[in-house]
Amino acid sequence: MTNVINEYAFDDTGLNDEQKKSLDNIAEVLNNYSDLSLQIKGHTCNIGYKSVNERVGLRRADTAKAYLVEKGISAERISTITGGESEPIVENNSCENRKQNRRLSFTILQ
Repeated sequence: MTNVINEYAFDDTGLNDEQKKSLDNIAEVLNNYSDLSLQIKGHTCNIGYKSVNERVGLRRADTAKAYLVEKGISAERISTITGGESEPIVENNSCENRKQNRRLSFTILQ
C-alpha cells in the first residue's frame, strides 16, 4: 500500500489524477480490511509562515480524507493531522526537494 503521496505544487491542496489513483489503492485496502483505520498526515515545504504551512498540511490531509469518504470509507476510520513543515524527508534546499516534502503520509491504525 502507498505510504506517501508527494509532489504537490506550492500551496496546492487539491488532488491530481495520479494522487487519486494512489488513494484509490488505499481505499481498496481499507474496503478489504474493515478493522483497519487510517491516519493521514499532511506536510509542506519550509516556504512561508509556519502557521500557514500547518493549515496547508491539514487541508491536504482533509482533502484526501474527503476523497476516501467519497470512495465509501467511513469518516470515523480516518483521522487527519498536520506535520506542516516540521518533518521534511529531504533538505528544503532546492525546488525538487521542496516538492518531495510537500506530501501526505499514511499510517495504518488497528
